[in-house]
Amino acid sequence: MPHTHTHEDEISLVLEGEVGVQIGDELFQATPGTYVMTPQGIPHTFWNAGPAPDRIQGIITRAGFERYFRKVAEVLATGGPPDIGRLMEIATRYGLTLHMERLEEVMQAHNVSLQ
Repeated sequence: MPHTHTHEDEISLVLEGEVGVQIGDELFQATPGTYVMTPQGIPHTFWNAGPAPDRIQGIITRAGFERYFRKVAEVLATGGPPDIGRLMEIATRYGLTLHMERLEEVMQAHNVSLQ
């Protein structure tokens, strides 16, 4: 999902697989051992770019954003299709802009789907 953090920087370490990354207009592929830095204020997104599952470890600075993930988990745990309006509300509360208008473009450009 293309998104922009208002307050946080994101650092990701690719542990397994191949991860496609877009930061602003830059596109690249990250393999195991690669660190990816996504600064606040810059739109970015990640996707599985290889034939096998990928796994990344993320660090988000500044503290407090972990509460965003707890709130999102509550929405997703209800089963069925997620309440997009509620997810957008949570994102806004934590200074995260979800670029829903770009989702289809990214999925088509990189031949990926939401699962």
